[in-house]
Amino acid sequence: MNQNKKQNEAPQNVVVIDGRNVAYDHGVESFNESRLLCCIRYFHSYSYEVEIHTIIPLWGINDENLEKLYELSHVHKVGDLHLDKERDDKHIIGTTIIENGFYVSLDKKMYKHNKNTLIEKSWLNERRIGFKFIDEQFKPIFPNLWEMMIENNHPPKRR
Repeated sequence: MNQNKKQNEAPQNVVVIDGRNVAYDHGVESFNESRLLCCIRYFHSYSYEVEIHTIIPLWGINDENLEKLYELSHVHKVGDLHLDKERDDKHIIGTTIIENGFYVSLDKKMYKHNKNTLIEKSWLNERRIGFKFIDEQFKPIFPNLWEMMIENNHPPKRR
């Protein structure tokens, strides 16, 4: 495979959500399912078609809310975090690369998990969607590449 091929492809409208990062955002002491659902609903209701993947730990969510997750996104449950506490981050990177999409996380150093030379650090950095919560409302902080993807590649969602 051409080493630069994936890096030069236009991004797709795929969002991979770092469920543990969103649910534990700044000082939250337990897995906050409502924050995670708020984030997923934001992208689900976005004005453009967005394919959503949610990466969560096996223990991360109760059955009722898990059903809601399955209705709104592709759910990836990651286990054995006691053996590798960053396994979910690696899964997020892998899914983002495979789908050629974006990921939602506050972790600005997600690239540290990338052990291959096919994808550069800058590729991962420009695919990160930061966020904050204001009055329990999810507010994404999109990278410039997101706007370029919306403007150039993808028509608005049919309603």
